[in-house]
Amino acid sequence: MLRKIEFPAKCELRSVIRFLHAEGSNAAEIHKRMSKVYGETFMSASKVRKWCRNFDAGRTDVHDAGGQGRKPVSTDDLVQRVDQAIRGNRRFTISGLSDLFPEISRSALYTIVSERLEYRKLCARWVPKMLSDHHKTQRMGAALTFLQRYHHDGDEFLDKIVTGDETWVHYETEETKEQSKQWMHSHSPSRKPVKFKRTFSTKKSMATVFWDRKSVLLVEFMPRGTTITAVSYSKTLQRLRRAIQNKRRGMLSSGIVLLHDNARPHTAVATTILLSFLDGKFLTTHHTVLTWLPQIFISLPT
Repeated sequence: MLRKIEFPAKCELRSVIRFLHAEGSNAAEIHKRMSKVYGETFMSASKVRKWCRNFDAGRTDVHDAGGQGRKPVSTDDLVQRVDQAIRGNRRFTISGLSDLFPEISRSALYTIVSERLEYRKLCARWVPKMLSDHHKTQRMGAALTFLQRYHHDGDEFLDKIVTGDETWVHYETEETKEQSKQWMHSHSPSRKPVKFKRTFSTKKSMATVFWDRKSVLLVEFMPRGTTITAVSYSKTLQRLRRAIQNKRRGMLSSGIVLLHDNARPHTAVATTILLSFLDGKFLTTHHTVLTWLPQIFISLPT
């Protein structure tokens, strides 16, 4: 009784073909005999004939010869040309490179870019503003002035800084994904908690906030339908003075460094006149343009 042999190695099949062919069997007889043991699909009859011809031609090796297949196309010269093309356009695409180098496939180009040249594609980072050289020079000068004053006054200078900024406050804001996380056991139900996509409330109000290194000094909300002007901002500065007087005893007499951006209401003539008036008694202003301001969290009464 014949016993079937499953999943034979290629070299085993070729060795049997060589043995039977050496006995004098032709390709058809070999295919018929081997099909009884290895199954009908072990090898096609045409491949059996091909191997018989190879053995007749003097081949003795039953293993695949090395070095077969397509020759590598990623030569050093090609890799260098691809590198030059990338340096000329950092926002290249593989499709664009394929148009420049039609002699190689896209997969080969990707291998050259990612493995041979070790390029990685990075997304651009969002920044608040596009600064000109003049703006950069102004900010560097402001930073140097701050460093000089801190070197001269120490931490007392930091105690004098009052920062102001405006921000939109939404009436209702859904919880974040981090806030919605829940602790679960490994044997808990597999169904995960769900939450809707985060959306901000359409109702919002503009808040003007002033704070120092200790806490928030003043929060003012603009009435709906109004905007911040030089007149309204000047009134806010006067209320800020009273807030500092009540919350920070002795701070006004020691002098204050007011830090705010260069929005039009902040640099208007009316605001400048008021700050000049307050300069001798209450405020010492230091105008600069802020790139980043700390994130402000406001708790509203319910």
